[in-house]
Amino acid sequence: MKIRTDIERIVYQYIDENIGIENSQRENFLRFHRNIEYILGLKVGMNDYNNLRGVLALNHLCEQKDLFNNTYSISEYIHSISPRIYVTLHIGCYEEIVCYLIKKEGKVCIPVTERVYNHEIKHYVRNFENKRIKPSQLVFVNIESSMGLRQIIRYAQNGYSLLCYIDGNSGVGGMSRNDSKLERIPFFNTIIHVRKGVEYLSKILNAEVVPIYSYIEDVSYNLQVVVMPPVVVNSNSSITKEIWYIFSRIIWKYFLQWEAWLYVDEFIDQDSDDTIIQLRGYMLNENRYNPLVKLGVYYYYDRYTNSLVKVSRKLFELLTNMKHISISTYAELKEYIPKETLLNDLLNKKIIIKK
Repeated sequence: MKIRTDIERIVYQYIDENIGIENSQRENFLRFHRNIEYILGLKVGMNDYNNLRGVLALNHLCEQKDLFNNTYSISEYIHSISPRIYVTLHIGCYEEIVCYLIKKEGKVCIPVTERVYNHEIKHYVRNFENKRIKPSQLVFVNIESSMGLRQIIRYAQNGYSLLCYIDGNSGVGGMSRNDSKLERIPFFNTIIHVRKGVEYLSKILNAEVVPIYSYIEDVSYNLQVVVMPPVVVNSNSSITKEIWYIFSRIIWKYFLQWEAWLYVDEFIDQDSDDTIIQLRGYMLNENRYNPLVKLGVYYYYDRYTNSLVKVSRKLFELLTNMKHISISTYAELKEYIPKETLLNDLLNKKIIIKK
């Protein structure tokens, strides 16, 4: 009962926090809000984002100590021969998956981004050692390195099972890579480009691919770890596409526990058509741009491109005030913002639009 109370308290610790324009979480909230609306077609609010923050905080604590004391539930649908290639998501308490697999498989290799490899591995190793996991049982490979795939293959041939977080979507070229070597797949209301590394490894190693994920139950707050059957591919599909099809159902079911809402826009094939209905007068484009103050600097967050547009404090105040005034003509708009180059830039970026 105490474990349930502790988990519930951690998950809901931010639930009533107001994420105003100067809040350090503002940019992440806007990204979360835009990505879910764009991809799933769902409206979400601050409490939904604060719920995700609580799940991420819970996951962070799981890195540091045995918060669940091995009391979580395991569902495994089929037994198969080790070593295997496990694929997972940054969903639920995904750090617990590492501990579970080490106890189950003995040795695990995890591909990570260059940023994680250079700046966070020592932290991870120290935390896992505190949980009595030896360095020889858990190894990390920089998948963005030109030698990354070779190192992974060597570890697999030496008896390590692989654990690949496919929503990290990284490899040579980094997370923002977008070219013909990536596969385009349907993902809810859009198309995303994803890595084919797991499929390549499966064929090279002649190893099956096994999806695994975790989630926190809504009522009991128990942690569940689910090991699914190996991926089976028909002649009209690919391992990559099938993995994402399987996990899309998991994401839909537990979407408020998926960390990748904070960066999944990097995988989207952006639609360049942002046609705006032409009506009368001028207004701030609030459907696309949201105000944000970050470390005392003023920005507008662009929901279409997930980028920040820096503005002066004076311009920030002028734009914010536009919702309270009526500007019917270009001449009135130019009188309101006299600097023509600045005004044209605002119109070109569609920060100001016709209404």
